[in-house]
Amino acid sequence: MKQYLDLMQDVLDNGAEKGDRTGTGTRSVFGRQMRFNLADGFPLVTTKRVWFRGLVEELLWFLRGDTNVNQLPVDVQKWWRPWADEWGNIGPTYGKQYRRQEDFVIIEPKLFQVYVPGDLWQYGDDDKNDPFRDMLVNVWREMMKRCYVSSNKAYKSYGVKGIHVSPEWCIFANFQRDVKQIPGWLEKLTFPNQYSLDKDVLFASNRYSFETCKWANHWEQSFNTSTGRAFTAVSPHGIPMTFASIGQMHREWSTNISAVHRCLDPSHNTHTHHGWSDFQYIDTGSAKLRVRVHDQLATTIARIKHTPNSRRLVMSLFHPRDMERVGLPCCHGNITQFNVAGGRLDCMTVQRSSDTFIGLPVNIGSYALLTHIIAKLSGLQVGELVYQIGDCHLYNNHLDQARLQLTREPRELPMMYLGDHNQGLDDWEYEQLLLTGYNPYPSIKADVSV
Repeated sequence: MKQYLDLMQDVLDNGAEKGDRTGTGTRSVFGRQMRFNLADGFPLVTTKRVWFRGLVEELLWFLRGDTNVNQLPVDVQKWWRPWADEWGNIGPTYGKQYRRQEDFVIIEPKLFQVYVPGDLWQYGDDDKNDPFRDMLVNVWREMMKRCYVSSNKAYKSYGVKGIHVSPEWCIFANFQRDVKQIPGWLEKLTFPNQYSLDKDVLFASNRYSFETCKWANHWEQSFNTSTGRAFTAVSPHGIPMTFASIGQMHREWSTNISAVHRCLDPSHNTHTHHGWSDFQYIDTGSAKLRVRVHDQLATTIARIKHTPNSRRLVMSLFHPRDMERVGLPCCHGNITQFNVAGGRLDCMTVQRSSDTFIGLPVNIGSYALLTHIIAKLSGLQVGELVYQIGDCHLYNNHLDQARLQLTREPRELPMMYLGDHNQGLDDWEYEQLLLTGYNPYPSIKADVSV
């Protein structure tokens, strides 16, 4: 980790004196890069102890899509408490940007005349050598049964209501061909338990067909099958926000469902809750509001695994619309790009702002671990981590600690090993991530500037 020490020395020697948001003051340089070959060791700073378990728990919290600090282990919550509201919410930051970037679309339903086939089980000239045939047969049969078999438990929610299958898809061979070309197919292959065939998200349609369907993730399924009505409310930060249902707001912001019901009911005098105000239902008339949820992380891993030569293996956590709604906009992961070459996965990431003494060692370790996890899920070895920083600063109350750290010689890097995993994103555990050979100097205490 000599590169990290050289960077810190650079900031001490060449940093410009600057004021900052916290009022502490900094020395700052701009535009720096470090490169780490992850095959040579895990880049965890050894000239002071970095709390590895805290680093892991924070990253897994991001990967689950969580944005409430109460979902972190108690001793890790302290890292995020200064930026959370009194109920633990930090707003639409890292976890949401990785897993749940949302678009709200009001559309007129695309409805078709109901089609009833003469024979439900027409397989046609299907491809029996297709490695996905068994999975697709199960999807197709369940789709046909809920639309046409009255004894099926889902029939009352589908067939009775005029939801049907297009004539083309009543023949399995056509279905088998087409569903590999609709949106979300690579994600379905990579994370089969998180994606389902959906005819409602794109057009609020009553027909399963090539034109109307996509493979939708579980958040889209949850938001769009809710019986609740869409509404808007003004956040505690003064930003108007849209919700597909009261249930969605409850999941996102830990609000009380009954209290939000009362806020939306004009007969009640209470119209504020947890700092939220101006609750109003959206009147869409005959149109429907649909939530389309982009899971950046799942999509990127699917592309790495199935289209490794793509130059679009990119994620961005800095969404301007959402960054206005948080106390601390995303400092790191502003753009992260992956590259596959020679069976190895490289990662290049850009950080807009770096607290070099306290935050940066954790951030480097976090992106190294993220690369290990994605490589594991993609069947690859780890390659190089390229770490780029915009504003790289030392706070003025960290200068003595930085000078102390610079007197220490770096020790041998530890190694990282990942245990077996079932290919999911939401269920990694700390115990599956084994760091060996970490022998750092003692920690150096410093205050976080908030």
